[in-house]
Amino acid sequence: MSVRLHDLLARSADRWPNRYGVATADGSERLTYQELDRHAGSIRDALARHGVGPGDRVAVYAPKSPASVSAILGILQSGAAYVPVDASAPPSRAAYVIEDCGVAAVVAASGLLPVLREASGSELSSLEAWA
Repeated sequence: MSVRLHDLLARSADRWPNRYGVATADGSERLTYQELDRHAGSIRDALARHGVGPGDRVAVYAPKSPASVSAILGILQSGAAYVPVDASAPPSRAAYVIEDCGVAAVVAASGLLPVLREASGSELSSLEAWA
């Protein structure tokens, strides 16, 4: 029997809600398992409201952080696949990857989405998941 990553998160959130589940290397940003599961669920619910479901692709356009981990887990909870997009790459490259992969939505860190929209020259179905 295979176990999915987001199912392991749910188990960890039940078992150790106040233990840290993810943190930056320097410890400046961290989320407990309960916070991580709650944030992932928020992403999952927002994706569902945007019509994203199993089999869709969702881009994650954000620097590596606990928030981007929660975005990935939320995407997996929705049944969609995540497409990592390098936030440090030129916006035109990010727009190309997103278009080429045929994503249904983009989960982006605040501030990155306007640059991406300008580079893509088209309206994107998107969510800004965090500040």
